[in-house]
Amino acid sequence: MRKAQRTKVRWWRWRRNPLRRHSDVVEARIILATWAAAVVGGVAVGAVVAQAVDGAVQHDRAERRPVTAVMVRGAPSATQDVATGVTDDHVTAEVRWTDTGGTVRTSETSVKAGTAAGSAVTV
Repeated sequence: MRKAQRTKVRWWRWRRNPLRRHSDVVEARIILATWAAAVVGGVAVGAVVAQAVDGAVQHDRAERRPVTAVMVRGAPSATQDVATGVTDDHVTAEVRWTDTGGTVRTSETSVKAGTAAGSAVTV
């Protein structure tokens, strides 16, 4: 036996049809309103989040002050990624600096590969 094929009619909910039920019209309007609310809500939330992130980034930039630090130990030489063959000319190394309050700080930062111990770097 052959299975009956369904014919898909686009926009069937909006077409004039004497067999169209009131519930079909209500359903179509609810679906349309839901999609519209989702699109408008998504755009609004995206705009609010973008403004919040932009404000946070600007705040971080305003508070950041470059300092001159001294290399504690010499930085290792450039490394090459075995999988991709890409050579990275920056490595992580330990540096020391004195902040505005006079406290000596030590941390790791990205520096040019092969930088000698005692060299001044801007962090």
